[in-house]
Amino acid sequence: MNTFRHCSSLKGMVNRHLSVATLGAALGLASCSGEIGRDLGKENQARGLVSHASNPGSEALPGKKPEGVNLLVGTSVIHRLTRTEYANTVRDLLGASLASLETLPADTGGDGFTKTSVSQASSANTLQAYEAASNELIDTVFSHATLKGRLVTCDLATGTPCIKSTLQSFLPTAWRRPVDAAEVDRLMALAGTEAKAGGSAEEQLKLTLRAALTSAKFLYLIEKDPDPANIQPHKVTDYELASRLSYFLWSSMPDPDVTSVAAQGKLQDDAVLTDQVIRMLRDPKGVAMTTGFAAEWVQLQMVPPKKPDPTMFPMVTDALKQSMVLQTMTFFQDLLTGGGPISNLVASDYTFVDAGLAKLYGLPAPNGSGLVKTSLAGTTRIGGMLGQASILMQFASQVRPSAVKRGAWVLDNLFCAPSPPPPPDVAAANMANDMDPAFQARVAMQTAREHLAEHRAPAKCAVCHNRIDPVGLGLENYDAVGQYRTMDVGKTIDPSGQLLVDDPTTKFADARGMSELLAKDNRVASCVGQKLLTFALARTPNDTEIQYVGGLTSGNSDTLASVITAVVTGTPFRVRSGAGL
Repeated sequence: MNTFRHCSSLKGMVNRHLSVATLGAALGLASCSGEIGRDLGKENQARGLVSHASNPGSEALPGKKPEGVNLLVGTSVIHRLTRTEYANTVRDLLGASLASLETLPADTGGDGFTKTSVSQASSANTLQAYEAASNELIDTVFSHATLKGRLVTCDLATGTPCIKSTLQSFLPTAWRRPVDAAEVDRLMALAGTEAKAGGSAEEQLKLTLRAALTSAKFLYLIEKDPDPANIQPHKVTDYELASRLSYFLWSSMPDPDVTSVAAQGKLQDDAVLTDQVIRMLRDPKGVAMTTGFAAEWVQLQMVPPKKPDPTMFPMVTDALKQSMVLQTMTFFQDLLTGGGPISNLVASDYTFVDAGLAKLYGLPAPNGSGLVKTSLAGTTRIGGMLGQASILMQFASQVRPSAVKRGAWVLDNLFCAPSPPPPPDVAAANMANDMDPAFQARVAMQTAREHLAEHRAPAKCAVCHNRIDPVGLGLENYDAVGQYRTMDVGKTIDPSGQLLVDDPTTKFADARGMSELLAKDNRVASCVGQKLLTFALARTPNDTEIQYVGGLTSGNSDTLASVITAVVTGTPFRVRSGAGL
């Protein structure tokens, strides 16, 4: 059963006035129905989807079986390539790029990542955007002798034989799986229509390639269920697993190496799959784990738009903000490839700085240009992400840091324990306070600790703020742009706090003490595993999948690469459940 929606309504014009409806018919998409983006994982969990363990007659599933976990495998929705994935894919497939990704349909994500499928129902505008993109890309390739030569390795003067040969080579790569003769023949029929309209062999081939790139088989990562009505989990095919793996680690299509392993039916083997993870992380394209996963996890896209008060912080230029972003990405990439423990995410004894960041942080100027690995021993700077301005400045106003936002970020992104939304009347109350000169004057003379103590007085506020505030106040020595300070409104800052409101053993004196506690708290490693699983599956994992991936980690002594490997070789990544449709 297909799960595309309203495909027969998608219209647009292509070369020689052939409509998108004609292309859809040629590719077997005109009659598809259903909905893209249903949260079937939660639906199945609500239905009480049974696990493999309680069904001895079901297919043996791959992956480790942590003790005490009754895994209920969620259902992955059909995932449409994000803008980044599309750009990376056409780069690797064609060697070409679009002038602007803004012309592509906007990403609709959730749970912190743009690739997390929420709702991807198509429309005529969606397909028209992809049609325009395919036109631009194919025109670019055919106007570039080298790119054209890589794609077309036969003499187009021979006409049909060369067109067919090119498609037989191109389609399995573009669609990430073997294609059958009927699929090639449908595109050849399209070429025939172009020929009857007077198109040359080159125009015929260009039209079929545009159609291939406009096909859902290219735009979506399609995984088929042998029986969609059956909700029992089953292994994905080797080709589907290859796509899951490459779009997780590279945000791009599988390369010939992993495709060859899939063709041999060996990719589900634990050792083979592990070897592929190691190889792919070492590949230059493995940087996508930093530019994709890490950048979205810590919301680096929010740094450039931040505008701290220029009179208070004139040093924060666009160049410095770019350095902040690069610092965090360089730090993560070094941790990924260098094999450091996950505890370094929150408590490293080093960081990366250039001259501008060193001055901001009060560190000695590094030797050389660019970002340099720098020791933090004997400084007021804490290591890890919490000592980086990309995080600290995000969660601040134009003039003051926000202990609430910083604390909430730590709980959500390092413990995977987000706070519930504030009561519905909070927004109106905050707006009233913003308009009250007397309130603003009083707050301006209060330290963050004094103001938050007042704010927690109502019971309805204390429920959440008792958890959030003691964490965020631990970072109060760092101002709105991440500079170290000891005073606020003329008063000495008290940066003490507590990680867990009900556990007095988690009290700390300052940011360094907090980072040391975080480094020992294995919930950080479990949360990193959960974030990686969410990114890998392109959906929100259910509670049993979260428990499962937590059981795969040994704690904060694990490396990032080992947790990534554990996610890939785990059961949720290698199987899917039928939608029960």
